[in-house]
Amino acid sequence: MGSYDCVIPISWPLLKGEVLPAWSEVLKGQRTCVSFCNEFIHGHDDRLIAISWCDEVKGMRLPSNYLESIGWSSEIDILSADRLRDSSVHRSVQQAIQGWGDYALCQAIQSSASVELSGIDPFVEDRHISYYGSLCDLPKVQVAGTKNGFQFLEVFFTRVYHRYPNPFYTFINKGRINDEVVELLGALFLSLRSFPGCTVTEEAWSWPAYDDCRIQGYLSPDEVPLLVRHLVEIASLHPEVYEDELFPLLQNRVQRAAEEGLGLVTMVDSL
Repeated sequence: MGSYDCVIPISWPLLKGEVLPAWSEVLKGQRTCVSFCNEFIHGHDDRLIAISWCDEVKGMRLPSNYLESIGWSSEIDILSADRLRDSSVHRSVQQAIQGWGDYALCQAIQSSASVELSGIDPFVEDRHISYYGSLCDLPKVQVAGTKNGFQFLEVFFTRVYHRYPNPFYTFINKGRINDEVVELLGALFLSLRSFPGCTVTEEAWSWPAYDDCRIQGYLSPDEVPLLVRHLVEIASLHPEVYEDELFPLLQNRVQRAAEEGLGLVTMVDSL
């Protein structure tokens, strides 16, 4: 089967000002799962699926100190995924909302914080690449999609498979690019960043080896222009990145997101 993954252009004010505060209220027990889904998930089928899962978490009391235990507040822009990995409270939350939390937040971000890039999509006439160029369901915004992860990363990282406790790949830096590029790629793709209540892989610098919906990382609007510059540089110095036929799609979406002042969020199995 495999997972169909994507990088999505995001309005940072909508994400930080609306979706994540409401999600925090769910985690604090101040609003219901159903009300969150009804307000922020606009696709009918996606909303019904998320609501149907609410029964599994209804009535479960999440730890009152959860957000404090992982160092999250409305003023924080970036949450290190290691804070979730290191938190015993987070593990108890995951046992309570596993599956539903990742799906609901991914769908809410897609529905209520994603942005359609302006201008003409240069890949619209390419039947193969255009399949990966937008979300399959509403809101059908332009994205940088792929299957089973972003293959160009293996030009710069050695991918190592781990079977237990849950299958995942670690990515070991080959030392071919500078540290700033490595950090940007890790932040966007390799489970260095997360949001409250989300599943994270067992280690940083990793990608899951299964097809459950989840958030893998993100960049703020201030960071996206840096990635644009570095993608141009690494493509010039390492043309083998184009062996990944979807690398130009990623370049295009990142460039246009930077021009419009947008952030980026990477999601697994959410194309």
